[in-house]
Amino acid sequence: MTDLVTYLQSFGGTDVPEWKAMNWFFCAKECANREMNEWLIYKPMSICKDEMCEVWEWDGNADIVGIGMMFVYLMGAILASLYIASFLSSMYVENDYTTFKTRTPSKEQSFWDNIRSMFYNSLGAFHTGLGLLAASVLLATLFICGRKESVYDINMSRLACAVLTASYFLTLPIYLDIERKSISESCFGVVIWLLFTVVMGLSSTAETAARLHGRVPFEANCWDSKASFKASSAIFAFYLIPAVTAMLAGLTYLVGKCTKRPADKVPVLGWLFFRVPWRILSSIFFFIFMWTALGSLFTLRADIASVNGGGVQESEGSWGFGQILALATWVPVVEEAIVILFKSGLYVNQRRTNKHFVSAEAPAGSEEAEALVPARTPNQEMESLRDMP
Repeated sequence: MTDLVTYLQSFGGTDVPEWKAMNWFFCAKECANREMNEWLIYKPMSICKDEMCEVWEWDGNADIVGIGMMFVYLMGAILASLYIASFLSSMYVENDYTTFKTRTPSKEQSFWDNIRSMFYNSLGAFHTGLGLLAASVLLATLFICGRKESVYDINMSRLACAVLTASYFLTLPIYLDIERKSISESCFGVVIWLLFTVVMGLSSTAETAARLHGRVPFEANCWDSKASFKASSAIFAFYLIPAVTAMLAGLTYLVGKCTKRPADKVPVLGWLFFRVPWRILSSIFFFIFMWTALGSLFTLRADIASVNGGGVQESEGSWGFGQILALATWVPVVEEAIVILFKSGLYVNQRRTNKHFVSAEAPAGSEEAEALVPARTPNQEMESLRDMP
């Protein structure tokens, strides 16, 4: 600093104080930084943008969109789709669209009956694991939005939350009909939706702040070319539909209360909520919501990977403890599915053995045959097999 003051005094006189020299020094440094950024970053970006984006090598967010988590999201969406398809097929067979619990016992269980039984009995484990995973990712996203550090993390976390929330609400009506745990699961569903609402609102504010005050060159110069608001706009549009539906349902209840008539007798709204098969409409809506969000998540991740020189980001391409733990969420479902299929095979073999024994030892239709093979429904057989050690 003494040398700097001496240097300035040679131009401005001997009365230049040190504080003026300091002001000039920092001003000159700032000007030099601006000029350096102009010549080394902004001007080259207009010509060599792709090359510069490759140099920055953005690491990504392994906890939210690592290879293990992407596999979890995809497998969860596929399983949720299979569950809803199984129960909708049962509704179609029974021609009853008022409840998902429509399974008439048949004398002989076919292969598809065994598949439906597998989905029927494993629904509880799947839906519980899905709810816990959705709540965990929602809470993690709240912390990410609170830090306001990365636009990439905020966007990808928001899409991941949309995928898991849609998957959860896709299977929620089935769970309520089958398990009969309406109060506890309805409360948990309200918590999930409130968390998702907070995430949607907070993520937009956090994203704006991160764009204005972001300190990551990759995001500032490379992200904006790919991360448009199309995916976010679609998620917001899907979010508004259930919100409007909930408000209309509340309005129907209030109108019925004020006019002292049953809610299903309220004009227009009563017909909408009590005559239309809302279970099917809900399934279609959340099915489209889930796959739209998942497609946006995969597309956006692939776009950023292409900007970053192609391939997968370093941290996102490796397996971590959190990803393996999330993947273990579906283990009870797979285990129960294997057990149910195994016991279904035992049930078929037992039926064949009993038939052979009856035909060999007693005439068909005799009292001995009826005593040897009691009349039991397949569901009763399945319940007894489930109690086997």
